[in-house]
Amino acid sequence: MLRANVVNTVAARSYAGSAKLMPFGWSAYPVVPGHEVIGVVAAVGANVKHRTVGQRVGVGWSCGACGHCEYCGRGKEFFCAEEKFTIVGHHGGWASAVRSHWKHAIPIPEALDSAEAAPLLCAGTTVFTPLSHFGVTAKMRTAVIGIGGLGHLALQFLSAFGCEVAAISSSHSKDEEARKMGASQFIATKSDEELAKAKGSFDFILSTVSADVNWAAIVAALRPEGRLAIVGVPDSDLKIAAMSLSAARRASPAAAAAARATSRKCWNSPPSTASRR
Repeated sequence: MLRANVVNTVAARSYAGSAKLMPFGWSAYPVVPGHEVIGVVAAVGANVKHRTVGQRVGVGWSCGACGHCEYCGRGKEFFCAEEKFTIVGHHGGWASAVRSHWKHAIPIPEALDSAEAAPLLCAGTTVFTPLSHFGVTAKMRTAVIGIGGLGHLALQFLSAFGCEVAAISSSHSKDEEARKMGASQFIATKSDEELAKAKGSFDFILSTVSADVNWAAIVAALRPEGRLAIVGVPDSDLKIAAMSLSAARRASPAAAAAARATSRKCWNSPPSTASRR
């Protein structure tokens, strides 16, 4: 298949934590990171459709796929065995230009400022995807573990959805900040007491942290048929008792990267306050 490429000149970019995956062997030094990239199309290949020179587009974690497998046909290129990653094998958004398959160069709505839209390309879609996939709706009781680059966006999305939102962090140092982003409750995990009081409280919990937490207590905080979605990458293996899940029909899935269609939904449901970080 002749690949149809566009070349973006970079207008805005932001740093995302996945760039730290180089030590895992996903990339090699020297590396130019950056996979939350917004720019203007500078050139197009012969087979490019629906993208034109001068158009403002964004490129996230993925910049290409085979285009003809089962998963590409279903719009789930993130499962494609030949998926291409923006910062793996070639330069990312901190370069002067980025090359991408046209399908992965997503048009940016005119109403969104480039600097505020850039974090939505990876961090935003990373937290928005499980909310969409697992059917999170208004009035649900939800919680976000970790109030960092991912968590602060998750709080805003959930608040915009009309959910009850609790912020969960190691201490109360981010209590005021989390409440400004939509949290109505704050739970500090440094002491087991606060988390224990939340037992059976939440329909949905999103974990954005890369640190180890008390997973047994987190699962216990779910209501029957509650969901714990994991988008962070903890240092150690997760150890969760099967009975704590099965007895109350709880589930603990991980969340994959966003499909292109989900990314577009994310544009139309931006957090209520600035996503700039």
